[in-house]
Amino acid sequence: MGGKIFLSLNFSEDTTPSPWRYFDVEWYAQHYDGIQEAMLAHGYQEDDYVRFYQEIGAGWGHSPNVFFDEIWFRSSLPEEKLETEEGRALSGFAFYCQKKGQEQSPHWLFDENLYTKRAFVSGGVNFQALGFENGWAHYLKNGEQEGLSPSPFFDLQLVGRLARLFPAYFKGRGLLEGWLNLPAKISDLYRVSWYFDPCFYLEYYPEAAQEIASGKYINALHRYLSLAPFKKDNPSSDFDEIYYREANPDIVPFIKRGNFRNGFDHFLRCGAREGRSPLKDVSLRAYGALPIVRSQCESGAWDSIFARFVAEKNGYAAESGFFSSEFSENQTKTYFRETAEEVSKNLLLTAFEGVKILDFSVREAPAVSVLIVAHNQVSLTLQTLLSLRKNYQGAMEVILVNSGSDDFIKEISILLKGVRIVHYEENIGYLRACNEAYKLAKAPKILLLNNDIRFFPKAVENALEIMEKEPLAGAICARLVRTHMMLQEAGSILWEDGSAYGYRREDEANVPEALFQREADYGSAAFLLLSRYWIDKAGETLFETLYLPAYFEDTDLCTRLRKAGAKVIYSPSCLVEHLEFGTSGNNDSHILIQMNLRKFIAQHREWLSERPTRSVLNASKSRDPSLFGKKGKERRQILFIEDYVPLHRLGSGYGRSADIIGEMATLGWQVTIFPIFKTTEPVWRFQDAFPETVEIMSECGLEDLAQFLEERAEIYDLVWVGRTHNWHRVQPFFKQQNLTIAALPVILDTEVIAAPRLLAYENLYKQNFGKSFSISEMRDVKNPRLLEELERELQVTHHCTEIVCVNAKDAKLAEEVAWPPVKILGHLMPHLDVGGSFESREGILFFGALHSEDSPNYDSLLWLTQEILPLLDEMNGGVPLPVTIAGFVAEGVDLRPLSGRKNLRFLGAVENPESLFNQHRVFVAPTRYAGGLPYKLHEAAARGLPIVATDMLAAQLGWKDGEELLAAPIGDSQRFAKLTLVLSQDSVLWEKLRQKSLEAVRQDCDVKKFQQALEDILKAALDEN
Repeated sequence: MGGKIFLSLNFSEDTTPSPWRYFDVEWYAQHYDGIQEAMLAHGYQEDDYVRFYQEIGAGWGHSPNVFFDEIWFRSSLPEEKLETEEGRALSGFAFYCQKKGQEQSPHWLFDENLYTKRAFVSGGVNFQALGFENGWAHYLKNGEQEGLSPSPFFDLQLVGRLARLFPAYFKGRGLLEGWLNLPAKISDLYRVSWYFDPCFYLEYYPEAAQEIASGKYINALHRYLSLAPFKKDNPSSDFDEIYYREANPDIVPFIKRGNFRNGFDHFLRCGAREGRSPLKDVSLRAYGALPIVRSQCESGAWDSIFARFVAEKNGYAAESGFFSSEFSENQTKTYFRETAEEVSKNLLLTAFEGVKILDFSVREAPAVSVLIVAHNQVSLTLQTLLSLRKNYQGAMEVILVNSGSDDFIKEISILLKGVRIVHYEENIGYLRACNEAYKLAKAPKILLLNNDIRFFPKAVENALEIMEKEPLAGAICARLVRTHMMLQEAGSILWEDGSAYGYRREDEANVPEALFQREADYGSAAFLLLSRYWIDKAGETLFETLYLPAYFEDTDLCTRLRKAGAKVIYSPSCLVEHLEFGTSGNNDSHILIQMNLRKFIAQHREWLSERPTRSVLNASKSRDPSLFGKKGKERRQILFIEDYVPLHRLGSGYGRSADIIGEMATLGWQVTIFPIFKTTEPVWRFQDAFPETVEIMSECGLEDLAQFLEERAEIYDLVWVGRTHNWHRVQPFFKQQNLTIAALPVILDTEVIAAPRLLAYENLYKQNFGKSFSISEMRDVKNPRLLEELERELQVTHHCTEIVCVNAKDAKLAEEVAWPPVKILGHLMPHLDVGGSFESREGILFFGALHSEDSPNYDSLLWLTQEILPLLDEMNGGVPLPVTIAGFVAEGVDLRPLSGRKNLRFLGAVENPESLFNQHRVFVAPTRYAGGLPYKLHEAAARGLPIVATDMLAAQLGWKDGEELLAAPIGDSQRFAKLTLVLSQDSVLWEKLRQKSLEAVRQDCDVKKFQQALEDILKAALDEN
């Protein structure tokens, strides 16, 4: 007995024999108890295992080896798939040996689709091109050595630790085979994944141990994964299956249909990424936003945020602070002071050694004069100065006023260099001290600082940059957080009774409402950058002596600045930690505040009468004085609704939405982005993609829209809805709030008229009941099939004020059935760059997002990889040209059909595609059905990359074959391949197309035309109301 026998069923000679194809005699004999007796009872010789398996055992559900699980495989697909045309039942293994069978996962510890996607994204691995039958064969031969995991439930690092503990079981075997060889009494003692805890499972489900002992399952993980579609077992104490289904009822139909094996399967594939919680009162979104968690997960150190969450909980990941008991503000204040004491001691030690770390010497005209007042609290003052020096390296003048201190501040100069220190024997108070320091200041910008703050990176630099860009900026105020990292204020609001509200006080520092730049009534002088020019216009002095000794002087100053015509600007990029009431007692502060409030009201009574009534409910509409107030608006606000936060890297028209938002901001609109689907990425990942004045409600989704509209509907002047299907989604919420277009105009940006695309899809896949349409017929309104789909698509548009289409052809179709006026807004392409020469480039580029397997881009890639590229290789003498596929890929999109060719590189999402466009010689767009205006062609042409596309795309652009691009008829693989080869070899044709397409982009995507068209659309919508 012994050895492994190759099973050649449906084997292709041009591939390497896969480990899963071998019948393992020794394993078979040991795995199935009583197999010898069974063989003898059926008349087989004692060593005739292979024949017995093929003729009897396979029918009993036996597996040929440890790498194929017959029973699990059968349970994962419908019985009818195992029937031949003659009606005979195939074994699961026989079906798997067929090419169509290999689309399924053969083992409970392997996910073919997920593995293929990860292999593609990590290195562009192409299994067939490398001689492997499928991903499973690749993993068993190479994948484990390359660090690729077969399943989320099998962590190679954790198994590697186990292999070191029990080397005898792993000797001569890979990690997966060795682990499967372990007896349950060992394998069920140790985790092999952060997603499953065998000890918890066996304790919680005692019947599992009995079934394992009986031989039904080899261990706890085997049982859990085998029963996943039928039971609601929890995989660990970190996930509650029943809670997850109840909290997310939208996933239950997908589980019932078999799209997901259970709730945990959905959570691992989608839910965690969507920010859904695995347990009640556990926020993965908050955990993932922690800096150490974010950086480690993005670097690939952890498979997912949830994996790190479980690992940290069990002591295997660095502490993030998430599991620590929340500290009270008093505790964090104490820690703030203790840290300041340590800073002070260290500075003193270095001073005694003759080193002055805090050097503020100025060798040029200072950009800013920093004014700090200190009354005792030397440690806090030194900590503030150290933080200031580290935060800003530019030329600044620092003036420190010692207001009657009796501690070491009197001798602080031994630690400092280049700081002007002004000593007063008595405490002259904060206000008078600031005024005296202001008289000494030389710079055109003045930064008021408390001596109890610490800076986050680039706070000072960002404030100076904003003031430099905005001539009307009289003051820049900060995003102030207190020591326990909750907001003190994100700019402040003044009510008509003179009282103030620190906007979003007590919220988390990164709440979306605090992360966009806007005007404010005032900001605290804990950090307040001021323009000397505007101070002089607002009065003869910095602070009014009316408010001696302190409090309300900064409120009064900002009010005077605004009265003089200046802006007070709140900037979230100026992030500052403040020890609130750190240098004065709470009781004294309260008394002074109440006293000076009365003075402030008397001083600005008329001005305050124009402010809103005090109410937190008024905060959203009162947070920006340029937008609201009893005098009316100076600027306009728009609510922008899209599927997702629109980013260029998402493709599929989202880049155009991002451009529209950017231009709205340029036109002076304050834009709020509201995504239909909650954003799973932290805000900092995409904040730079938009102007700093854009509010991004990244933590909201469709389920939050009703409450959002109830709170904010009256503050918006317009609603812009991206894509017709989103208006279908959100219209009921507008009706629920009684928001008619008369009260709130709605602009529907169709992005694409989908009806012609649907006809093209039906043409392509023969779903049009024998009727085939030409490209012109797909857009001919006399075509009853087209008209039917147009009416179905645009039936909701009569509730809109305007409809926007991306080109004249779509607009013509919309006008046939839509009631509101139809406007046109194309693409914006502000940056044209011809890039490198013909000789400096090589290869073919496909660039497009894959949001689903029904998308035009996915169909394009199927045609490209399965039909066009084989012909192209043949035409090129059998030498494959290098091909790069890049673009966003949604979770669950099956990339396996795209493999099978050498020299194919898959990159996935690319943050900045500039280098891709500049490296490649030919851009291909083999689109067979689509609508609207192909942005990717404009993008390629704008980067000097000539194009081969289908005649349908050429018609959508209005570009001519042989002039701006080369065009092949839809379905003509031979022609498309030929044109691609010609363009990759003919430098004269290449240069001609490049120049012609660049000129076309200049005409089609002109910035001024785009801006004017958008401005006209917005103005018309307001005028119509």
